[in-house]
Parts: sequence; structure tokens; C-alpha cells
Amino acid sequence: MVELILKVIDRLIDLLERGKKAKRAIFSDHIEPLFSDLALIHADYIAAMTEISEQVQSLSLRDLKVEMEKRRQTLAPLRAKVTALTHAIHDCDFDEPIRRFAVAAIGYFDLTTAEEKILAQHQIDPRGVPASAFTLSSSLLDLLMSDFDEDSAESTPRELLSRIDQIRVGIADRWSVLTVAYAQVRLYSLVP
Repeated sequence: MVELILKVIDRLIDLLERGKKAKRAIFSDHIEPLFSDLALIHADYIAAMTEISEQVQSLSLRDLKVEMEKRRQTLAPLRAKVTALTHAIHDCDFDEPIRRFAVAAIGYFDLTTAEEKILAQHQIDPRGVPASAFTLSSSLLDLLMSDFDEDSAESTPRELLSRIDQIRVGIADRWSVLTVAYAQVRLYSLVP
């Protein structure tokens, strides 16, 4: 009887160890590389916002748009990969901490809230702005430049800098949420 109980206990310990190994594998094979890619993208966004802020005074809006479009293409393939992976992870039947990480990663790219805030603050006619949800990967340029006339730049630099600052704050807020979710899934991967 004691021998049977010990076998059951050994079996339970074995199952817990397998579960722990599976969680670690998911973390090391998927979450960790994904977070590393997100960190590269985040660093690029911060650098882009800094560069744009520095160029606002010296470039015309037309030239600024060209520079931003070039910059946007730099990590476009990586953003596409990260977006696809985060949606795939979200759609899988993973435990809640992993799904929360995926939601935070998806939310990192969503500028819908920033869009609404900026449109309201600057009294921009939403009919002139694309109706689809703004994402950092595809519509930051549209969000920054919406409602500005390329040929008249009287008060544009100050207003544009204000928009850049709002977006920078939104990016920082989303990054904070993402890093908390990452820390939680990392701890989750260590617990049996």
C-alpha cells in the first residue's frame, strides 16, 4: 500500500516537472524571442520620435513625411512577424498569463486611444483620417500628419511636437503594460 502511494506521488511529481518544462519551453521558444523583438521595435519607436522631434523645425512637412516613410520601412517586416505571432499566441489555448502577454503585445501596437485623444484635442475632422484603427506599424505617419497642409507650416511645428509628445507618452504607457505582462509570464514559467 505504501509502495502504491509512493508511485502515485512520484507520478504527480513527474507530471508537475513535465508541466514546468513545457511552460519553460513556451517561454524560451516563443515569449522570450518575441519580447526581444518587441524591445527592438520599441527602441526604434523611441529613436524615431526623437529624430522626428529634432527634424520638425528644419524640414518641411513634405520632407518630414518622406523621412518618416523611409524610417517606417526599416522594421516593417519585424513588426509584421511580431504582430502575426502575438495574434497566433492569443488565439491558442494557452494559460492566462501567456494570453495576457499576447493581449499586451497586441495592445502595444494599437493607437486607437491615442488617435481619439489627438483628434479631440486638436479638433481634427475625423472624416479626413483613415477609419481603420491606428497602429504604430502602419498609421503613425497618418496620425502625426493628419489635418496639416504640407504647403503651409506657420504653427505646424509646435502642434506637431505636441502630437509627437502625446504619442511618445502612449508608447511609454503601452510598453509599461507589456513589460509587466512579460514579467508575469516569466514568473509563471518558473512555477510548477
